[in-house]
Amino acid sequence: MSDVVAAVDQAVEDGVDVLSLSIGPASVPSGPSAFLNVLELELLFATKAGVLVVQAAGNGGPSSSSILSFSPWITSVAASITDRRYNNSIRLGDGQSLIGTGLAPPTIGGVFFQVAAAADVCQRNITAGLVESCQDADPFIRSLVRGKLIICTYTFDFESEAATTATVADTISKIGAAGFILTMDPDIGSEQIKGATVTLQVQGVILNNMESSSALWEYYNSNTMRSKSGIAIGFRATARILDGREATYTGSAPVVASYSSRGPDVNNALLETADVLKPTIMAPGSSIWAAWSPNSEGDQYIKVPGVDDMSVRRAVGVGCPSKKTDWCSDLNTTSVTVSNLVGSKKVTRRVTNVGELDGKYTVLVREPFGVNISVRPQVFKISINTSRHITLFLVATQTANSYTFGEMVFEGNNNHVVRVPIDVYVSSTLGF
Repeated sequence: MSDVVAAVDQAVEDGVDVLSLSIGPASVPSGPSAFLNVLELELLFATKAGVLVVQAAGNGGPSSSSILSFSPWITSVAASITDRRYNNSIRLGDGQSLIGTGLAPPTIGGVFFQVAAAADVCQRNITAGLVESCQDADPFIRSLVRGKLIICTYTFDFESEAATTATVADTISKIGAAGFILTMDPDIGSEQIKGATVTLQVQGVILNNMESSSALWEYYNSNTMRSKSGIAIGFRATARILDGREATYTGSAPVVASYSSRGPDVNNALLETADVLKPTIMAPGSSIWAAWSPNSEGDQYIKVPGVDDMSVRRAVGVGCPSKKTDWCSDLNTTSVTVSNLVGSKKVTRRVTNVGELDGKYTVLVREPFGVNISVRPQVFKISINTSRHITLFLVATQTANSYTFGEMVFEGNNNHVVRVPIDVYVSSTLGF
């Protein structure tokens, strides 16, 4: 950590405008406040020097309070998925069609190929897990795999990136198989398959749901002849892979990536909730298409292990065009978070006109469930480079077992609209 602190000091001394940090603690720091750990305070000093600090939220999702970027002076970036999908499917010999994904060409000629599980066409003295993930060509018996579609399994090694889809494709190419079918491990069952959008040069499909994976295994097992010792001696299951090279768009973006850390923010290692909305912003971080060096190792898609690197860089781009050297370090957050509303509460925010025109704004509120909110003033004028205080009065009307969400919207006469998210946890409708 001392190296990181020294690097931040040097960056501030060099006069940088933005610090992009794809690093953070492994867990909530010990002590009375997460805001007071060494890194958070160092980043406060950077903020006071006029530097925009952008940090990855972490990869602890989907658990709540898994955020590892705590302080209100830091722009904490969550990762979202895109709505782009490369759907693919396989047609089985019994007429079933199983839906999956995979940016890959179809099997040749529209004919059906024999299907074989990786474990059934390998040497018998190899650890099952290593064989099932299809990461090494050596254990495969060439005479058994040639011209067949090989069933591989998406194991935990893929989640840790010890195994990759690109290596599966490389293995299949080396052993002379007709293609591969990657099925889900029941213990994982993830929809966000790492490497699902890798451009494949061999025929392949990823059955990224347990329904399709289970249907394939049921069909395969019922059509495979075995000896008394369980060795496969006849392969009657057949299939062909369809074309997965055309993108479809679901229109569901943005959606938080399953692995991305999320709030509510915490005060300390006891996970007491803080009155700070985290993450601050979300940006695309999964399966992002970008230029890629052919000499790089691993799957050819942007997702650095352990960090939300791509989403951080996109968020930095949001901050850079509007970077102003005269921004103050006042921790006047652009959100309203009340982690323990008991009865009523008054919250004040200061707004500043950083535009090039005087403005007139009307304030509208969409109330969170269980909370009545009034705002003063509801209409105000504000000149260039001046500030106004906005006061919110929150009154609890109904308790809830979770956070509820709303927003405060500033509608300006210059076609300028500002949205301030509001999140509240109502503990009691009665004040002390």
